[in-house]
Amino acid sequence: AAELAGLDHVLDNVDGEMAPTVILLTGSGGVGKTALARQWSRRVADRFPDGQLWLDLRSYGPRRAMRPERALTHFLRALGVPGEDVPTDLDGQVGLYRSVTDALRIMVVLDNAHHVDQLRPLLPSGAGSLTLVTSRRGLAPLVAVEGAHPIALDVLDPTDSRELLSRTIGRARLDAEPAAADDIVASCAGLPLAIRIAAARAVV
Repeated sequence: AAELAGLDHVLDNVDGEMAPTVILLTGSGGVGKTALARQWSRRVADRFPDGQLWLDLRSYGPRRAMRPERALTHFLRALGVPGEDVPTDLDGQVGLYRSVTDALRIMVVLDNAHHVDQLRPLLPSGAGSLTLVTSRRGLAPLVAVEGAHPIALDVLDPTDSRELLSRTIGRARLDAEPAAADDIVASCAGLPLAIRIAAARAVV
């Protein structure tokens, strides 16, 4: 709830007529960055009438990280540019992307980013647009140069951990087996992903 309120505060207090907004969600793996981004992007979707673009940059998984050229190809096609009109070089793609997005009010979600070189070509140019970035790193240049608003996610406290656990296994079972619930919460160290995995195994 606190992080959702923080995101709302940024959106409500930026001057959307002056420049695009960038928000940076940081935290360790499994702390809930992607889930928070998904929930909040749905919650404020009506603030971006020209739509949303979502891309997993794949910086922390087994697959090769998404290169800007491929990402821009996806984005330009999603924005209605015919495939044959998408430039093959990065500079051409960036120029076209900025031209297309200049008059749009869109949200771009860049999930699992690793470094700013992945991100900068993907930032929309429209003054009313917002880019939401998730990363395990602080990405200080994004804050210093692009003016990103950083929001750091920490692990859940025991109360919120138990609440998340109850959503999967049910309140009745949690209340009936409080010691077991406490063991799961303690073992998962407040990481939402770990709690969800443990809860899913408990109900099988």
